[in-house]
Amino acid sequence: MDKYGSGHRIESSNDQAFPPRAVADVEAASSQLPSTVLISAQEWHSLEDRGRHRSYQRGQVLFFEGDPGGSVIALKSGRVKVSVQTLHGRELLLAIKGPGELLGEMSALDGRPRSATATAMEAAQGLVVSSSVFQEFISEHPRIALRLLRTLTSELRNTDELIADRDAGDTVSRTARRLLQLAVRYGEHNGGTTRVGLSLSHDDLASWIGVSREATSRALSQLRAAGYIVTGRRSITVVDLPGLRRYVG
Repeated sequence: MDKYGSGHRIESSNDQAFPPRAVADVEAASSQLPSTVLISAQEWHSLEDRGRHRSYQRGQVLFFEGDPGGSVIALKSGRVKVSVQTLHGRELLLAIKGPGELLGEMSALDGRPRSATATAMEAAQGLVVSSSVFQEFISEHPRIALRLLRTLTSELRNTDELIADRDAGDTVSRTARRLLQLAVRYGEHNGGTTRVGLSLSHDDLASWIGVSREATSRALSQLRAAGYIVTGRRSITVVDLPGLRRYVG
């Protein structure tokens, strides 16, 4: 049992070729999330033969906070959460990575241990490359270096905002802000509703907000009663997105 619960390290993953669907995920991500996707489908092809294809099961730990670096994982499909452990032993969710995004790039650049834990939120596939190969790849594709710098800067800003938000407003307001962010980034629109296209548990949401699971459940209950959302098992649908925006301010 590890400090985040049960999980398997990267060595337990399976090598396998990627199906066409995985390539489509990166191409779709490249068009839908240009601010976060680092590697385009074309650039991916030039990197593929230099790494190892890996697949991960939901709940599998790709690497732990404090582990030695030495490699970078480029996500081909699926979602992976990035989290750290607080001094009080609570998990704090920092980010959610998807197709076309990288994991472990900071360690590859500065040679220091992993700064966070990466856990698959759903079945995922990735390409694992050594730090030296990753650095060569950046040298060959200068545009990626600029994109990487912008991404790291954005992630630092997001972390600062996350820390500040933990002490700003009540739990319901903070929960509403997180749900709005999820709806904007992962929303699947269907008529007047927006389903968050992400398998997110109450524990995941609580660790992102920085409160207990019980407090998060109470906040979701209030937002349901107000008519902003409906929830199911690992699913959240925003039924009044304009109203939620007004509530968040």
